[in-house]
Amino acid sequence: MNNVSMTGRLVRDIELKHTGKDIAFANFTLVVNNPYKKCAYFFKCVAWGKTAEIASKYVSKGDPMGVVGSLEINEWTNKEGEKQSSPQINVATVDLLGSPKGKGNTSDSEESPPPDENDKDSGFDKEDDDMPF
Repeated sequence: MNNVSMTGRLVRDIELKHTGKDIAFANFTLVVNNPYKKCAYFFKCVAWGKTAEIASKYVSKGDPMGVVGSLEINEWTNKEGEKQSSPQINVATVDLLGSPKGKGNTSDSEESPPPDENDKDSGFDKEDDDMPF
């Protein structure tokens, strides 16, 4: 089983690209803090298709985001003939953890209306004293 799940911050804005067959993809780097060692780790990530499009539209440099995917080790030989390797996360899903915003948003953009306090179909009773928290 090869599953990776991590939360970090985006190092720089995501640039959406397309393959020759017009498949969207995005390469980006996620920085993840390790509070125990007081250091940070940088992970190269690649997302494809709709996942890449969503990430590039709604996440900006410095924003927190979560990724779930699989780990791949890229291997190559450099100019000096030395073997090199680098881990990369193949992102299956992204979790947008920052405040909702889209690149290019203006004050005229559409926003979700506030929830209707009289909506009884939500299934949530605000006056319920039996809440576990």
